Amino acid sequence: MAELVQTAASLAKEEGIDESGYRLINNCNADGGQTAYHLHFHLLGGRKLGALVEGHSS
Repeated sequence: MAELVQTAASLAKEEGIDESGYRLINNCNADGGQTAYHLHFHLLGGRKLGALVEGHSS
């Protein structure tokens, strides 16, 4: 798991989003928003990201 997070950090740096911030997420099952049922992660960044869950403010 640590290697995965380190790889994500390297990718964020390559994409120029490491300093402003980014989010590494994994959606699990239908209620978690998963649509492709295999293990994968999303690296989000490049703009201000909102709340993670509806009803929560950032």
